[in-house]
Amino acid sequence: MAGTIARGGVTFTWGHRGTSPSERIVGTLQAPTRGWIAAGFNDTPSLAGTRFVIAAVSVRPIRVEMHVALVPEHPPIETLGGHSGLSDVRGKFGAGVSQVSFSLPTQQGEPYPANLARPVTPPT
Repeated sequence: MAGTIARGGVTFTWGHRGTSPSERIVGTLQAPTRGWIAAGFNDTPSLAGTRFVIAAVSVRPIRVEMHVALVPEHPPIETLGGHSGLSDVRGKFGAGVSQVSFSLPTQQGEPYPANLARPVTPPT
């Protein structure tokens, strides 16, 4: 599964790489801002427990972190005893646009587990 969401000048593209148990989501987020940008991931429709990859790329060194929505707070996953699994991180800022690319495991563990694997289509 791959896709693109574009709204109000913000674009997020994603896809899956690899196979279970080492499957990863690969994503690129771009927005017309000098500030923080973020993409959220969850396997339920609730905001609570959503994992956010947040990035500030207009500063050096760039900052890319994973936070968890505990509503109303969103602390870094490491402060909750978890691990982000973020890798392949690249960021840039130019012409007023921030862009970050990253990958993360599709199987997100405790303390806020989520299954972000590509959907399996049953045989017909």
